[in-house]
Amino acid sequence: MAFWFKHWSDFRHKPAMITLLQEGTERDALAFYRLLEVVSEVCGEKTGHEPVLELVPPLTELWLANELFTAKWNADNQEMDSPGYTDLKDFLALAHRCGAIELERFKSDTWTQPNPAKPDGPRIPLVFQRIRIIGFDKMLSDYTLRAQRNSEKHGSKVNQN
Repeated sequence: MAFWFKHWSDFRHKPAMITLLQEGTERDALAFYRLLEVVSEVCGEKTGHEPVLELVPPLTELWLANELFTAKWNADNQEMDSPGYTDLKDFLALAHRCGAIELERFKSDTWTQPNPAKPDGPRIPLVFQRIRIIGFDKMLSDYTLRAQRNSEKHGSKVNQN
């Protein structure tokens, strides 16, 4: 159940994108557009129609890196390097600094690990990352906005595909 959204036709003139291009590269700009599409595809009723992406398995950092970036040529070893955590971490930090996204770390209610200090004690919640697109609500299409209002009014499910 994907959001229907429209790309801003003037997004390249918005302060966040100008800063992203000044401080980053065109690869970062493309990654941001891909992030919009990933959020649109993944978010919907399960996130309460919020444009929030929580990187909790199976949606991991490595999964998102592969969604946003293509492999790049490594001249040193003469092969293609797959995108990884560092690519994603650097991009998210840049997009956050530029004001395009908000980043938040949160403790999971369901994912835990044993406590190494107290093996028989309570388990420790794992910490994951939450990404929120700033201004995404202004990009939602009229169809999605109407569907959200109807869903909230009637308590029904929204078919956004």
